Amino acid sequence: MESLCCTGVWWLPNHPRNAIHGQLEFHPFQGAQLKTFGSFGALAGQTATQQDIVLGMSGNGRLITLVHVSGVPTPTTPQETSQQIQPWATAMWSLRAQLIVMGKHLIHVEQLQFDRVRVFYSHLDRWANMDGFRIVQKHNQNKECQSCTVSYKLPKPICCKLNDYHVSFGFCLQTSSSLNHVHLQQNMFVQLQHDQAAAWQQIQDKLLQLQNLLSFGANMPIQPQSIQAFMPHCDQTVQLLYRLRGFPTVNQVQIDAAPLFTLKDIAKQLDVHLKQWFAKATVLQPVHMLYFSLVFGPTLYAQNKFLHLVQALETYHSRTHKGQASLRKRLSEVLHHLKDVFVLKSGQEESFITQVVRTRNYLTHYSKNHEKKRPDWQQLHQLTQQLRDMVRAVLLLEAGFSKLAVKNMLTRT
Repeated sequence: MESLCCTGVWWLPNHPRNAIHGQLEFHPFQGAQLKTFGSFGALAGQTATQQDIVLGMSGNGRLITLVHVSGVPTPTTPQETSQQIQPWATAMWSLRAQLIVMGKHLIHVEQLQFDRVRVFYSHLDRWANMDGFRIVQKHNQNKECQSCTVSYKLPKPICCKLNDYHVSFGFCLQTSSSLNHVHLQQNMFVQLQHDQAAAWQQIQDKLLQLQNLLSFGANMPIQPQSIQAFMPHCDQTVQLLYRLRGFPTVNQVQIDAAPLFTLKDIAKQLDVHLKQWFAKATVLQPVHMLYFSLVFGPTLYAQNKFLHLVQALETYHSRTHKGQASLRKRLSEVLHHLKDVFVLKSGQEESFITQVVRTRNYLTHYSKNHEKKRPDWQQLHQLTQQLRDMVRAVLLLEAGFSKLAVKNMLTRT
């Protein structure tokens, strides 16, 4: 998502004549902040510091709706702070909004319903491994290019239906040119289209699950860059902006990792994998949370990565098996479940389980009794990589991939 900074006038839906001036700033990783001269509580005849909806108009006339707004007065000088000058309307207010709707005014939170949402994600084209470009060059005897023909055909969207909504992966083309330059860029998006308008919170939950699947396949964080929403019985598009919590910044994302699978790999069975992923999202939610904390948190310490993966496997076992069990038993049963997918060398299974249990106990309690048996950094890294492959394997199997396909995916990554 792009940053935003605009000045304008702002008011409460029930008090359109009592507008105040202020500046709205938005940063994807910091959220939305509105600084105003005066409080909305005072304009409404109360001292409330929280509003469901705040309406605004930017200097260029664009309509803006801020959703779930809260804030406090921030006196601008030390003298004002010490003297506690009142009324607060003479002081600056710093307000935070959970969501920005650009392009339309909404009066109630209940109006946050959309029948179609289109999301442009980072690195999505790289993950999809599909494009519509064809380039033909002709060379002379000296192997110099004499002519070049570039053609583009928009790839067909890949769609499937899940319950009362459709998921589609579509493509669009951006073009620009000058006297000595032509730029063609294929952009890919993901679209959710509901049979009937759905609440934004419901849509956001689905987008989170879909984003996890995309990040899982790409083997790297996939982040929303732009969100376009379409309201029922309205041709106008609105843009949605909200804080990206838990995401790494752009310079923290590593793009050299090979994907587990691409859109091209799953296109023929897209409905199978999406249905499985969404159907099991509730049961496996803690496992997803633990695993994707590593995907979206690349700066975690090695010890934390190890503990997250051990806990993910324990949680997976407890959610898919009945009864209590020790870590040793849980690991043994998960390894048996993965016997055709994740294969240790002959005779290493017991040694592997023992190392994981001892390391987990040491990193949990830091007991001196286990200090001599703790692994060195190289051993810890190897154990972590093996645990990561186990978690990936169970998630891939739960998403409907065959054992042969999972084994091949783990081999190439």
